[in-house]
Amino acid sequence: MIIDFGDGLVTEHLLAHGVYLLDVFDRENGQALADTRYVTAYDVSVDAMPRPEAGTEWVANVTIGESTGTFAEVQTHNWGAATQITLSGCTYDVIPSTIRYDNDDEWFIEDISYLPQVGIGLLTAYTDGVDGRYEYPKLASLVALGN
Repeated sequence: MIIDFGDGLVTEHLLAHGVYLLDVFDRENGQALADTRYVTAYDVSVDAMPRPEAGTEWVANVTIGESTGTFAEVQTHNWGAATQITLSGCTYDVIPSTIRYDNDDEWFIEDISYLPQVGIGLLTAYTDGVDGRYEYPKLASLVALGN
């Protein structure tokens, strides 16, 4: 997934099953910026990671690698009851998720809405112990781009 913030910042995310962050980095003039890379190594293979499913929980032990070194983290993925959302005239199933990240230095929580028909989770809110909660703007439309 590539996110273009429109101000020159482009961030590329590699996700397993549309929700588990494996690799993220910024790009400038099409080139990856090595000092922005954030790599997540899970304690299981991608094939062994559970696909998001309503009413389930998965706890993963991970190792995070970034430009300053590595550290251990525990991620707790909680998947709620499925609901539906209508975007651009189409109705999609949505499985809400709360993911808690705990390491020796900090904790934070991300809320994600996973759309199984599309195969991707959308970040809806972020909470930490310093700045509190931030809710991202609601998704209003979904547009498929051609190849």
